[in-house]
Amino acid sequence: MRDTIITVGSVTYAIKCKKLLNKNGIRSKLIKVDPGINENGCTYGVDFPKESFYSAVSILRQENISYRVYRN
Repeated sequence: MRDTIITVGSVTYAIKCKKLLNKNGIRSKLIKVDPGINENGCTYGVDFPKESFYSAVSILRQENISYRVYRN
C-alpha cells in the first residue's frame, strides 16, 4: 500500500491537518519533506492512507486549508 502525502506551508498547518484528519478517523502522521526533492523548498506535510484521499481533501477544503499533493 502506498500512502498519500500532502504538503502545506508551515509546521503549524501540518499539525492542524494531522489533528483534523485523525479527529475524522483518518490515520495520519506529520512529516518533513526533503527540500532537495520538493520544488517548494523546506515544507511540512501529512502522510495518510491513499484510500482516504478524497475524504481528507474534502475535510481540508471545508477548513480552507491550502495544500499540495506531493505523492498520491
